[in-house]
Amino acid sequence: MPAPGVDAGPADRALYAASSDYRRTVGEGAVLGALVGAVAGAVIGQANGGSDGALRGALIGSVAGTALGALGGTAVAETKRDYATREDRLDAEIANARAANAKLSQLVSAARRVVERREAEIATLRRTKAANAQEARTVREAIAGNRAIIETSIQDAERQRDALKVLLRQSQDASGRGALSAEAGRTEANLSKLKQEKTRLARLEAGL
Repeated sequence: MPAPGVDAGPADRALYAASSDYRRTVGEGAVLGALVGAVAGAVIGQANGGSDGALRGALIGSVAGTALGALGGTAVAETKRDYATREDRLDAEIANARAANAKLSQLVSAARRVVERREAEIATLRRTKAANAQEARTVREAIAGNRAIIETSIQDAERQRDALKVLLRQSQDASGRGALSAEAGRTEANLSKLKQEKTRLARLEAGL
């Protein structure tokens, strides 16, 4: 949330809401379940079969983790069932990735708007002779709160990207791999945009 004492406007509230929504989607959905399952499977496989066992365990754990992740995600409630075929599961994974990327795109837009608001506030401070240290401090606190939210969202997006990489490695379906690859590309692009907004905030803060 914005820093204590900061009067959050619509842009700040929208950023917080978009970040929370994205975190719920990524944190509770199947796309992260795949990553968690892969890591657990690799550890078990390593213990039982060395490096080859670790690879097999990662692939098996990825599939199991994807299904388990779907069970916990409010954003992917439609997948709360056993998959009849691998194609059904892959379709659900692709749908989950698209849903997460849609939320991530909204988050990027919210981050851009809040940075623009901070830029406008700083421009006003520089034009107003009556501007005082308290007003500058308020803007600086708002920037700190915005940056913290964006940093957390960047970590969430990195986890989504890594999970999609796991899914890509274990997928054997050519068309499915193409769709997953496209979503991984979207995630990477949006992640880059979020990092750019974080950099813009850092520059604003340094100039105060």
